[in-house]
Amino acid sequence: MKNHRRKLVAIGLLALIVGLIVNIPARVALQLVPDSVSVSRASGTIWNGRAGAVLVSGIYLRNVEWQTKPIGFLTGKLALSVRAAPASGFVESGLAVGLNGAVTLTDLNASMPLSVFADAISVPNLSGSASLQFDQLSVRDGVPTSANGTIEIADMTVPTVHRSSLGGYMLEFSDLDGGVIASIEDTDGIVDIAGTLTLASDRSYSLLAQLAAKPATPAELARQIEFLPDGNAAGQHELRLEGSL
Repeated sequence: MKNHRRKLVAIGLLALIVGLIVNIPARVALQLVPDSVSVSRASGTIWNGRAGAVLVSGIYLRNVEWQTKPIGFLTGKLALSVRAAPASGFVESGLAVGLNGAVTLTDLNASMPLSVFADAISVPNLSGSASLQFDQLSVRDGVPTSANGTIEIADMTVPTVHRSSLGGYMLEFSDLDGGVIASIEDTDGIVDIAGTLTLASDRSYSLLAQLAAKPATPAELARQIEFLPDGNAAGQHELRLEGSL
């Protein structure tokens, strides 16, 4: 009889604890997020909630909604499905946060203005649009560690390079020795470009590309390309950039 009562008490306590956890208000749970993440107007619970605005790594998102996937706990991760809206467009993705702080996005599908990334990548007055489709994208300490997907850029304008639109380009990402590599090519860009962007786990990056002017390339921009080192016999010029994030 005593053992039966103890089991009932234990079950009751467990039910109480689970009930408390499930109903933790989102605004309370979000006090645990890093200082680098700013969340406002949070409502709902940690399991099923929403926030009016989220600012992370210089990227501003509105109307963020999430739903926790309890099965993620079996692998030691906090797993969510997330929907959000940038200034215009949308973001939909699965999201998992590991115990080591690594963040993994799965089935990422998004469309947003390039201006969303202007502060994050320190390119003032960047404009245009970007469509992202990733089967998987993993980030740790702000650095991509694994990626499989594409970014399509349309009507891109970088005032520090040229005042008019540079057109459209595509980046296709894959894994490379603990980092990621992306092939780069123009789709309807005003500059012929083919190259690779490498991002390493030590935060270093390397961009190597071959550029050539097109008939639609403005004369001013074509002259800038001519100042680059000769790349090959096809008349392309080499652009090489290296540094760290």
